[in-house]
Amino acid sequence: MELTINNLSIGYFTRGGKRKPVRENINLTLKSGEVACLLGLNGVGKSTLLRTICRFQKKLGGEILLDGKNIDDFTQNEYAMMIGVVLTDRTNAGGISVYELVSLGRQPHTGFFGHLSKNDHEKVVEAMEAVGILDKASRYVSELSDGERQKAMIAKTLAQECPVMILDEPTAFLDATSRIEAMILLRKLAKEQNKAILLSTHDLDNALKMADKLWLMGDNLDTVAGTPSELIENNIFAPYFEKRGIVFDKTTKSLKASNERIN
Repeated sequence: MELTINNLSIGYFTRGGKRKPVRENINLTLKSGEVACLLGLNGVGKSTLLRTICRFQKKLGGEILLDGKNIDDFTQNEYAMMIGVVLTDRTNAGGISVYELVSLGRQPHTGFFGHLSKNDHEKVVEAMEAVGILDKASRYVSELSDGERQKAMIAKTLAQECPVMILDEPTAFLDATSRIEAMILLRKLAKEQNKAILLSTHDLDNALKMADKLWLMGDNLDTVAGTPSELIENNIFAPYFEKRGIVFDKTTKSLKASNERIN
């Protein structure tokens, strides 16, 4: 599976139908088995890009392809079997069990009435096993820690059996240990289940250590992609994150305070 973005323009349409672009001329690719981290400061258009790929928001121009097929040519149900989404917001599904939450991922396969077959139940169990929460199956979602809840949401997406997973800041509410654990899990799923995984994140350290690719977005900068080492060694990385008083240190691969005095 390959996700290909060609000359994409993202943004909004005003009430009068006028285009209001956020970013233009975006060209990116993601293949099965890869984890790509979408990085950039707040307000540069990361969530807009993810929403556009997920078809939650219309593109302004260009094309997005899955294995060469334009995403606009998929029916809603067909696309739900191709793209699985985990959003930033904390889930409000506290009144249902973990098993029931994960089973919702089978909806594209079960149709309107949502009756689960033996195969559907097997896929739900497999998804929970893959993320390590099968022992939590009967517990209410409200009883889970943030890290466990995020695993349940990832399991729900796995139950969809979609080749592409898109996650909007999946580590946003997690502590340091859980952030690392989540990244390890996503990398494992990409390699073992041959998923193409794209996530936006502000967790710079873990993205640099664990991502196969980085997609960088910035104000007045082209959207670029490459391996962490390529982007750092070619001095492409720093301009996307440096601000006055903050610089990127290639040696430590981290942001730090500069020696500049700020008045």
